[in-house]
Amino acid sequence: MGGKYLAKRQSVPTWMIAACTTARESGDWRAACAVAGVEVLFDDAGPAADLLAGFAPDLLRWHLPRRPYGSPDPVPDNRYLLAPGGAVTADTTVLLVSTFRTGRLTLERMPFRDLPAGEILPVPAPLWDARSAAGLGAAPDPEAAVRSLDAEIRHWTEAGWAVTRRRHLDQIDTSWAAGQVRGLTGRLGVRPRPLASVGDRIRAWWSSTSVQRRGPVLTLHLGLLMQPVDRALVRLGHLTPAALHPLVRAALFPDAPDEPQVIDPAGRLTDEIARVRCRDAWHRIKLSRGRFEPLDHAGDLVESDGCRLAERAWDGGGGRVPRQIREYRRDLFRRIDEGGAWVLGQMLDAGLEPLLRDSEGRTLIHRLYQSGDPSMLHRLLTAGIRLDDRDRNGSTALAVALRQDWPYRYTVALIDAGAELPETRFLDGIDRMWGHADAKRAVAYLKRKNPQR
Repeated sequence: MGGKYLAKRQSVPTWMIAACTTARESGDWRAACAVAGVEVLFDDAGPAADLLAGFAPDLLRWHLPRRPYGSPDPVPDNRYLLAPGGAVTADTTVLLVSTFRTGRLTLERMPFRDLPAGEILPVPAPLWDARSAAGLGAAPDPEAAVRSLDAEIRHWTEAGWAVTRRRHLDQIDTSWAAGQVRGLTGRLGVRPRPLASVGDRIRAWWSSTSVQRRGPVLTLHLGLLMQPVDRALVRLGHLTPAALHPLVRAALFPDAPDEPQVIDPAGRLTDEIARVRCRDAWHRIKLSRGRFEPLDHAGDLVESDGCRLAERAWDGGGGRVPRQIREYRRDLFRRIDEGGAWVLGQMLDAGLEPLLRDSEGRTLIHRLYQSGDPSMLHRLLTAGIRLDDRDRNGSTALAVALRQDWPYRYTVALIDAGAELPETRFLDGIDRMWGHADAKRAVAYLKRKNPQR
């Protein structure tokens, strides 16, 4: 169970919470989103101003369902609905958060009637709105009472739902969940039947008069309705209240002292000394701000030297990298991936080597999608990274973007910046691939700009 907390802390480090809180309390919701790795897909707050005033993206990240086996990343390919309190009509402005395989999130604004087709997971306000976070404390300690499954189902039926499958319902703190379900059904106009537990979801289909066929399907996720795991972790002694997200701690343990631990998001940019075996001796390597510098090697490096082999591997050329050096690089990229464009910008300001490559020889432009912000491309090009540098497999960033089906806006940013055009047969191969909708749109855009292709 402690692994769940470690995953949360990796995904929502203390520096992120501190910076998001500062931005939110100063009224800068866009800065808070940038810090938390949330890409905003609209220009201004508009009719969503009140929703955004309370939006705490770090709090939402803290509560989002995560991949199994202790992964810090939210489950990808989910869409979450953030709706205001009170009755929600077709004209009500709502927010839609989408998760992706890189761990990044996007934020959209739209009228309730324009929700896209497919499964959408409403999120109770205490899990994303700082103004409602105290409501999380309404969930009682599970040891306060022992409820039978029949008693739990009664809570659901009293909330207006017809329970058709009991599986997983015994995991829910029903006094908390029933109130959330009652609120969601009342405000969102979801028909109170049928309800079915399907895996970790409880599905609620809209009535045929509410939405056209193949419209959105509002789905209640058990992970967003269960007793907060944070309370159990504290009760079992795996952590102290001070280690929780401040808003969660204030709700669940209001008498606990506040002991923030803010860590520099720039990460390991201080000097570190590693050692490699070279010419029958141990040579020191200085690692500083993503740079590799041999300290003890006399004369020019040749390909067979241990220092040269380690340097080539550091630059993404393949080969074995000593463990200490490998961990140093992994830590740098982990912090970049967690913090996205906001942290990457801070690290570059602090002197990070912009030509740094990962173990596959990919540049920071190859990893533009992980930054969560297409506009970061200009900063990377200005820092001296070449747009068409190739990774260890010989692929440019544009080729990687098309092959991996990056979101359209990222691939178009590379095309507009003048990325080298792939071969025609490569583009035709993308067109024939199953799925890859964004990549196909980008190929069509590229061919419009270059009719000869």
